[in-house]
Amino acid sequence: MQKPDGDFNRVEPNEVLVRAGGSAMKAIHGLNTRIRIQNIAAGPAESFQLRAVQKWLELHADCNGPAPECQDKHVPAIERGFKRSGSDTVWSKDREADRKLLPLLNQTCFRCHSSFRYHVFEKKYVYDRRASLQGRIQSGSMPPDRTLSSAQRAEMVELLGKLTP
Repeated sequence: MQKPDGDFNRVEPNEVLVRAGGSAMKAIHGLNTRIRIQNIAAGPAESFQLRAVQKWLELHADCNGPAPECQDKHVPAIERGFKRSGSDTVWSKDREADRKLLPLLNQTCFRCHSSFRYHVFEKKYVYDRRASLQGRIQSGSMPPDRTLSSAQRAEMVELLGKLTP
């Protein structure tokens, strides 16, 4: 079962931290805070890795305080997007193609394209590669680990064609 934004409704508790409460999220927040410090030190100043961890910390800012304040909450995919360095292009809940396409990319592409070659939550990368993505999806070469139905492929190709910066 999937949520409308491509995330799974049910995940086995022994596979990941799910609903572990404020203390677990507080620990993850602390880890991401240390990762941000490491990424700043490693440079460059606007690296993808730094922008990604900063976005996570922004979405979970309530975990910066006491553990009871920290919420284990679901953040819709459309709210997780972040800007590519030097670009103002970002996913928008006000654009139908964005609202429909990002959940599909989250479900079918994210596990491979979360830091390799491009990141699906950086819309500018997706927008710049949309023609290539359409071809790979139409041919069935992407995603390589599953078979999409012709209807699923057609929907993704159509939405990529409607994507605007």
